[in-house]
Amino acid sequence: MTNQILEKINANDEEHILNKWLVKENDSVKISQPIAEIETSKAAVEILANFNGKIIFLINEGSNVKIGEVICKIVPS
Repeated sequence: MTNQILEKINANDEEHILNKWLVKENDSVKISQPIAEIETSKAAVEILANFNGKIIFLINEGSNVKIGEVICKIVPS
């Protein structure tokens, strides 16, 4: 299992908003597949899966997410 951590996208932001998930919970995802859309103070950015496996959400859509926070887990399938 691996954690998908929200990395700093905009140097001026300490948190971003998870606008929407681009996959469904428990879907199988592949490395580099877009899985979520994050809103920074400047733009909407897609977050890519960092591992192959089934996705388990830890953050709800519309939530503020601090930089370094785990947004989901990806479990090998």
